[in-house]
Amino acid sequence: MMNENREVRNARELREITEETLNGVDLTEDRRKELLAIRSEVIPKVESRILDASLPSKDVKKSSTEIKEIFQRINVEGEDPDPHQLLMSRMMSTWPFTEPEEKQINPRKKTKEWVQSYQESFPEYDKKISRELFMRYSVYLIDDVLKTQPVSDLSDNELLTIRDKWLKDGEGISTHDTGDCQWFCYSLDAALESVTTLGFTRKTMSTMPMIAALAKFYYYNPDADPTDTDNLQSIYRFLSKLLLLKSSKGSLGRVEATRLSKFLHENIDRDYSEFPEKEAFEYIFDYLDIEIGEDTVRNIVENAEYNTGTRGQSSLFTSWDVAAVLNLATPIYEFAGVDDLEVDHIFPASKSDSIKREVGLDDDEEFNIHRIGNLQLLPKGVNRQKGDKLPREWLDSLRAAEKEKYKRVNSYPDEFPVPDNYQKFASEREEELIEKVTEEIKS
Repeated sequence: MMNENREVRNARELREITEETLNGVDLTEDRRKELLAIRSEVIPKVESRILDASLPSKDVKKSSTEIKEIFQRINVEGEDPDPHQLLMSRMMSTWPFTEPEEKQINPRKKTKEWVQSYQESFPEYDKKISRELFMRYSVYLIDDVLKTQPVSDLSDNELLTIRDKWLKDGEGISTHDTGDCQWFCYSLDAALESVTTLGFTRKTMSTMPMIAALAKFYYYNPDADPTDTDNLQSIYRFLSKLLLLKSSKGSLGRVEATRLSKFLHENIDRDYSEFPEKEAFEYIFDYLDIEIGEDTVRNIVENAEYNTGTRGQSSLFTSWDVAAVLNLATPIYEFAGVDDLEVDHIFPASKSDSIKREVGLDDDEEFNIHRIGNLQLLPKGVNRQKGDKLPREWLDSLRAAEKEKYKRVNSYPDEFPVPDNYQKFASEREEELIEKVTEEIKS
């Protein structure tokens, strides 16, 4: 009778559910009709005699603390709720009843609406956008973490502080909220806009706690513009370095995001207009006590390749390793902006078969048109003009200065980029990428 949000289903929903269930069961037609008839009698009776029944009214003499505990227990989702569910239950026990009346918030209703709205606006992250993201973002704003014990230990004043953070005024406007939580929503908007503008998706940078931490950056730094090129470049490089950590420590997750949140809180009065990429990365890197050397970078480069399963999507990068390597190896400041770049196959993937024939491989030699040695970054307009041209044909169509720029920026080796030289060209270019990324990560 109840949906996943613990709301009573209407009669139409119940009819549809029971009809679907009965249609999926192996029954005779007569038996199916008999059960449907019973269904038609039972549903109205349940509604009228139980759900709509008037309950006896009695005065309950309980203290305010006991009433709060009762509401909290009613709202807890299951016997062993996740931290984000526990935080929601604690919010629900007070926020809807906190004066003034015009500022009362139902956080469960709010986040339900927000989740749907954000998923529609940012399909790159789709189902990764959940209530948990909003709960983590909320505790980051008060320099806390989303774990069971810290959430249980939050005082009433701290819960009200989180509520005040939701209600804070700011200049940013968000289409996701029609009430008083504009700045809270705008800052999360800005974080998601930044990472998706840079071409990241749930497949290449799936760590939602990091997006919550970036939202905190925008929340406390109103002068930072999610469309500003310098700011985007700083975020771009920061995330690229973190993606390299993924190879060193096996994952990129809550630890790094929590450290970024702590760094931002320690520098809460700095009023950054641009994301502090170097300071933030050093703060995280020192805590993790790991080293990214040439061997790590080499392993990443040798295994990085274009993910053909995502062709046709609008995302710039198709895998985290391609994103990390090309971001750090390419001096993107020489291009118009990081939001105007695309990954291009130097030797076009559409001509893979003919190139493979010209290479003349040994029996034990592998041919891969998608290896990172054959991937480069180009402005969208330039990439469109290049189309399926072979690299020599494309380079010869450019002015001398442009030709040299694209070769230099994308680390072309001295080997001439012609099909029968593909293997050597890609291998030597990968050596160049290894050297550049190693230098960049240590600088």
